[in-house]
Amino acid sequence: MLNDPIEERLDKILEELRGIKDERSKLVDEVEELKQTVTVLGNSLMQHQMYLESIEAKQRMANLIISGVPENDFAIEEENLSTDEEKTKAILAQLQKENTEIENIERLGKPGQRLRMIRITLKNP
Repeated sequence: MLNDPIEERLDKILEELRGIKDERSKLVDEVEELKQTVTVLGNSLMQHQMYLESIEAKQRMANLIISGVPENDFAIEEENLSTDEEKTKAILAQLQKENTEIENIERLGKPGQRLRMIRITLKNP
């Protein structure tokens, strides 16, 4: 009689242990799946970053940066842009690149006391 309740308790404990082992096994499998997913996502992210860097490098290849070109102190930005365009075309002509198609010309930085550089974006680098 005394053995019956002890055996029943032991059976319950063993059953709980089996359940815990099964649950642990499932969790270990899930962790392994998650590790694999993280690895795959990490590789994919690295490929996307490399792709974006290559696109950015191609875009930057179309840019020329010119420093040391004086700025006019025009209050109207459009007038300043037209003189920057003229100056840029003169520089390209001296470099024997006068047939180069220009997509955009802009001064880099805020207007102020420092001489700003000019970024020229070419249509066909």
